[in-house]
Amino acid sequence: MKKRKVETSLKKRFLLVLICVLEFLSLIYLYSIKYRAQSLTLSNLDVELTGNILNLIFSAAIILTLLFLFFFVTQVEMFRMQILVNLSLFSFVPLILNDFFIQLDLHRVLIYILGFAPDKIFRALFFIIFQITKFVLLFNVIFLLMGKIRNPIFKSVIYSFILFILIFIFSFISTLTLRDNSNEILKPAIKFDAVLIPGAAVWSNNRASPILLGRLRKANQLYRNRFCDKIIVTGANAPGEMTEADVSERELLKMGVPKSDLIKEVKTTNTLEQIYFLKNKIQNEFGYSEIIVVSDQFHLRRISEMAKFHKLALNFIRSDHKLDFISEIWFRIRDTVSLTLYWLFGI
Repeated sequence: MKKRKVETSLKKRFLLVLICVLEFLSLIYLYSIKYRAQSLTLSNLDVELTGNILNLIFSAAIILTLLFLFFFVTQVEMFRMQILVNLSLFSFVPLILNDFFIQLDLHRVLIYILGFAPDKIFRALFFIIFQITKFVLLFNVIFLLMGKIRNPIFKSVIYSFILFILIFIFSFISTLTLRDNSNEILKPAIKFDAVLIPGAAVWSNNRASPILLGRLRKANQLYRNRFCDKIIVTGANAPGEMTEADVSERELLKMGVPKSDLIKEVKTTNTLEQIYFLKNKIQNEFGYSEIIVVSDQFHLRRISEMAKFHKLALNFIRSDHKLDFISEIWFRIRDTVSLTLYWLFGI
């Protein structure tokens, strides 16, 4: 009987070690997906970035609680240990599915749902399942350390969703804290290579939306005040419409900006692709290093985080366009979701 207890205890400890190894491997796999999806490798990994820190904290929390559980393993039923192993193994499934969707390369399918591309929605769902699974695993281990807890699985799921909501709140607050640095950079003696305008919505009959017009007017103001020599317009199109870049070019020409001072890009479909264009084309091929990005205040935090990820030193100035309260809340919530997904999963 005693020998059987010892064997069971050793088996439980082996399972704990196995889960720790699986958690470490899933963290590396997650980092790998984040970087490969952005045409980078793990050699570019920077653990000081906000999203990477969050990934590391969550994985470290699971591993540390498992190590604490190592000393109380004899009090844990074997079926509870098997649940932990199954949760850890299951978390690899959404990661593998994400890898599959990256290979499918669906981001060119221009059918948007609530402003989000379909591939981003599917990948986000898989990643959210992954993260919820990790949180459920973490809370299950915590409950095991606390002793007998009624309905631990149900409570783990509830607490996991609460934790996710807290992360969204943190992201929302983050979108409020980044201000443009126009007071520091807009000085008579300073001149920049170019101003970049991220694409924004084009309305029916190929009209520039108020958000896009606000960005264009701010860029034109900087150009007129001789803070830059070039204006870069970006953005593809929805079926049947002019591209965002073409509409931007048309409006800037109306404002009197010579076509020779405009650089147009018509293929990018989102902010991240525009960061790629800025890095690979504008900086590497054109040799421009001093660049101002003009966008709306709710959008600046996400752009800055993408720039940090790709080690781009950019300057940010917000548009003067004012949104009504409902529109401000909508765009800020939408960007909060996008920022959270980028931090945690690189999408």
